[in-house]
Amino acid sequence: VCWGEACKTLDVNYAADRGVIKILRGELKSKVRPLVESLYGFNGSSAKKAIRENRDKAAALTSDSLFAYKDPALDRPQGADAEGIYRHPIIQKAINATWFMNRSDEGILYKEYFSPAISIGMMALILTAVQCCIDEWGTGKRSGVSFYENEYKPVYLSHKANLLAFDDLCDDAHSLLLKLRKKLYKEARFHSGAEDTERTAVTLSHDALTRALQQAMDAGDDDDDA
Repeated sequence: VCWGEACKTLDVNYAADRGVIKILRGELKSKVRPLVESLYGFNGSSAKKAIRENRDKAAALTSDSLFAYKDPALDRPQGADAEGIYRHPIIQKAINATWFMNRSDEGILYKEYFSPAISIGMMALILTAVQCCIDEWGTGKRSGVSFYENEYKPVYLSHKANLLAFDDLCDDAHSLLLKLRKKLYKEARFHSGAEDTERTAVTLSHDALTRALQQAMDAGDDDDDA
């Protein structure tokens, strides 16, 4: 969303290529868009009822960032509390689809920027992309909403501030969020098919090498006789 903020998230500092930024921003949104439609149950029908329900759902989900909860409580009695903050499956699925699709994806090649836990900044970026895609349903029928920095940087900063506030709430909150961020990384890495174990070769003993040499020499003699 914002190159300066993205650099802070990844702890890097280099000049921005505006074309690359646009591509990366577009890629993230393109991966998140179908997830939003399926996981939140938006309906592409042109029926008036479907349009009205989509509009109401989009408004409810973005209110108090309910879309970030595992259970936004939209189908429960009014006044029921949402449950499972920052545990909606779209967060994991978006991370998987954007950076951990296979062993050659960015999350594996640039492990140092993702391990051992998905950063708070990266979670905020995912939430911002999700909110942008929900905003596309704001009229009841999906219509394109540009993922521009000047429009969504405040949204990103707000999500990041909320995450940091939760992290600073108390020791239990910090531990819970850290555990969640580590799980997001672990699950994403598993999704990519990459192995966590390092491949090593067993060191052969002197006796084993001596026997192998003798066997090779004996085999060589047999070949010469043939």
